[in-house]
Amino acid sequence: MLDPDLFIAALFCAAIAGYLAFVNRPRQHYSGRFFLDVPLEKAWDLLSISPGRVHGWLPQLTSVEWSDENAGEILCRYEGGHEAYVRLGRQEAPFYEESDSIHRWNGAKEFSDLITCRMQLKPAGDGTEVELSYAVERRALSNGFFRRISYPFMVTTVAKLVRAYLARDNKQVAPARNAQPRPAAMRPVTQLILAALSFGAMCYLLGVVPGVAAMMTIVVHEYGHVHAMRRHGHDACFYLIPFFGGVAMGNRAYVSDAEASEVLLMGPAFGLMPALVSLSVFWFTENPSWMMAGFVALVVNGFNLLPVPPLDGGRIVQILLKPLGDKIWFAASGMLILLGAALAVWMHSKTFLVLLAVSAILWSLTPKRLLNVRPLTATEGLVTVAAYLALIVAHVAVALWCDAFFNGHLLRSLAQF
Repeated sequence: MLDPDLFIAALFCAAIAGYLAFVNRPRQHYSGRFFLDVPLEKAWDLLSISPGRVHGWLPQLTSVEWSDENAGEILCRYEGGHEAYVRLGRQEAPFYEESDSIHRWNGAKEFSDLITCRMQLKPAGDGTEVELSYAVERRALSNGFFRRISYPFMVTTVAKLVRAYLARDNKQVAPARNAQPRPAAMRPVTQLILAALSFGAMCYLLGVVPGVAAMMTIVVHEYGHVHAMRRHGHDACFYLIPFFGGVAMGNRAYVSDAEASEVLLMGPAFGLMPALVSLSVFWFTENPSWMMAGFVALVVNGFNLLPVPPLDGGRIVQILLKPLGDKIWFAASGMLILLGAALAVWMHSKTFLVLLAVSAILWSLTPKRLLNVRPLTATEGLVTVAAYLALIVAHVAVALWCDAFFNGHLLRSLAQF
């Protein structure tokens, strides 16, 4: 039988190969549409790259100024030394704009990719339909290597950032529902295939009973995120990802850190229920299969509480450290990943080490400046810390209770997985 650790490592290598073959290819094209609940002129003011327009929705942007107005050349400066040199092509305000931009990442000497953007606006009911198209021409292979992972999400990222800005600008707790289209839904056949692959992957790695327990935990965990999102007006859904769990998606960015914290904590809170149900059945039946299922569910759900980005616990730590500045959070989260790697080496756990390697790559891509959302108040911060610690204590207490029934063999086996 194939070693699960080797299989996960091979899957990770396949993901890198897929990135090189598709996301890092010399020429790429991405396009999409979204709706804004503002008039055409307001949408143009927000999205046009021309100096003098509103650019407050774009994180890290510090200035937009003409370098040669007659030639339509613009210099955009960002935090961290990133610069973008933009040449406006065809512009028909307030309906159409075409521009070419070449980027110099974080003060690098070499220019990175050339990106051609085409934007078309048209009235749609009481708002504006936006059609964006990006054509990317890769210049240097190494320059901007990891940043290219974000390219397939450029259109959806713009939509989320602009909607979040409008929500803050209008001082809304949640944007109007008729202004928010549903998240891009997968076809039912695709969803069934992903669910089947996820179920098969868990059963292959853990066995049938633990695999079913892990799948149920992931489903309930992600539904917890979705439930919290819907309470705050999101049109949310979740999808299963084979070997990597699941992902919950809303149709807008968070408007406050309190909202984000609740969404992040509700996943582990809901995910604790399958473990407690399984262990309750074990209590009455004394069938060890239920104990094993409950313990696996507990571990799968508790793993997300580790203070390592991009896990739920790591994102909670990011929010709590936000008042200290993004550099503090970035350095602290990097140290946590290194400590986790040291723990994985000490435990001789190759699986944990591979998962941390994936986390490290995603951590390196995390923006060092968070969206300008409302930060936690002192009371909200205390409640968030208390809830986070309570979830950790609950998982640890139940895990120790399970381990006591097996004379310490469960945790010892977990450390060697």
